[in-house]
Amino acid sequence: MLFSNAYNIECPSCRAIHTHRKTLSINDLWSEHFSDGFVSAFDTLSTKKCSQCNYIIIKCHELENLGEVEYVKTYHPQTFWQKFWRTPPEFTRQPINEYPSLLYLELVDWIFASKRDDLPDSTKKHCALKAMWRFNQLALPSSNFDENEKRQLESTKADIEQIEDDILLNARADYSDKLQLMAADIYRRRREFEQAMVCLNRVTHEVNTHKVVYMRSWIDKQSTDLEVYPSYYDLNGF
Repeated sequence: MLFSNAYNIECPSCRAIHTHRKTLSINDLWSEHFSDGFVSAFDTLSTKKCSQCNYIIIKCHELENLGEVEYVKTYHPQTFWQKFWRTPPEFTRQPINEYPSLLYLELVDWIFASKRDDLPDSTKKHCALKAMWRFNQLALPSSNFDENEKRQLESTKADIEQIEDDILLNARADYSDKLQLMAADIYRRRREFEQAMVCLNRVTHEVNTHKVVYMRSWIDKQSTDLEVYPSYYDLNGF
């Protein structure tokens, strides 16, 4: 990822000042592609929450730039030989107007955002999808979640099931590859393998052929785990 210089923004709710960096570029070269549609390390990080009032800011990148963080240089004392060889002096930069950073959203925050009446439906669906992905990542056997996250997993099961039900309902009318692959994975993880195959048969774009192949292999094995698609490098022998 490539980020902008640090600059300050204001919470729309409580007006608390935060220091922020905008994501300028992103790639998925080393990301993992999960069967539910989640791609690790592939997020613009544009939705965060205030560190003071916990207000969820959907598009923090679009908030007014109040000015970049300024720095002063503090030079380190030089040794005799550094002076003798005229080595450029070393220094550290100390910020003079830096504030706390915005906070990352937790599972319960994504669920809360998916139910906010002041947000458009498209944004609420996006937050619901984020909630499902976060839940599935925390539920992985390899996940080192803490007690707070464990409580969130237990308390949000019904919400996640409803989110998945909504995705399946939308997939009955929307035959896009993305939604059909997502629905197939939900059915597979619910042991509804025949219905998963129905969704896979609706996937038409050649770019998704390898996903269909691997999804069918997981169905043949009757796997109900969250799976990971082999990366480009695995598939091409790198």
